[in-house]
Amino acid sequence: MHQPDAVLLDLGLPTMDGFETARRLRQEGLGKLLVAVTGFGGAEDRRRATEAGFDTHLTKPVSPDRLLAQVRRVLSSARPDGSAPVAPATEGAPVADLVLYVSAGSRASGARHDRA
Repeated sequence: MHQPDAVLLDLGLPTMDGFETARRLRQEGLGKLLVAVTGFGGAEDRRRATEAGFDTHLTKPVSPDRLLAQVRRVLSSARPDGSAPVAPATEGAPVADLVLYVSAGSRASGARHDRA
């Protein structure tokens, strides 16, 4: 099973919201980096996102450049728990300096792509 380096997740999902999805991903050890990309941008939403296990929170609309910059920044910095930055994946489709993996259901995951 592929372990995604980054998961971009909306908070306003049907059935199970993004907060609960993030908690479950963390409990299962999935998603090295969780990014909330959502229309919910209030202080309470950001607090709840942090408590649920998100590493960063972006409010829609988010430009592709801003999204890539934020993911690069978080991937290259130490994690909130003090652990090392997320290691880059080794295969996938490069977009800028990220590698994107597209799976069933139009979901995508990404990682840094280090150029030689």
